[in-house]
Amino acid sequence: MSKVKKIRIFIIIAIIVLIFILIFKNLIKKQSSGIQQENVINYVEEKGNEEPVKNASMFFTVESCVNKYLDYKKSKNEEAILEILDNSYIQQYSINKNNINSYINFSNMKDEYAFIADKMTYLNINDSLYSYNAIGKIVEYDMDNSKIIDSEFHITVNINMDNNTFSIIPSNEF
Repeated sequence: MSKVKKIRIFIIIAIIVLIFILIFKNLIKKQSSGIQQENVINYVEEKGNEEPVKNASMFFTVESCVNKYLDYKKSKNEEAILEILDNSYIQQYSINKNNINSYINFSNMKDEYAFIADKMTYLNINDSLYSYNAIGKIVEYDMDNSKIIDSEFHITVNINMDNNTFSIIPSNEF
């Protein structure tokens, strides 16, 4: 066999393996999404068993997830919001592209906003899924000053440690 044929065969095999990996990864993501939805619904039933977040790294990670959500709201990126909303929340309210504005308030977003967590608790749902309940302030920043928009903002962030993803369950919209 010539060198060119060997290279072509190697490239074809590599492409086939890559396709199988992508398909397998997509299947796992769909399966974990279903597990996540079921477990997060159980979290609501188990409230009261949560523990305070003591790990500063996780505290700021959750804060960053909420701020990403706020950035998507500010840019009115409905598609990105749909991607990070928790499946149980989407199904509970039958949220889609056509009605997302009924559940997520995009109109108040003018300047820069940031979530500053005051209190955070978590519940370990399973080996890889953690649900964080964060309470804090939404602060609006402009060129000259800052002001608190909502001093009792509640939000739930679910973090899947296996695939490094998160989802949001909004509790109240400012």
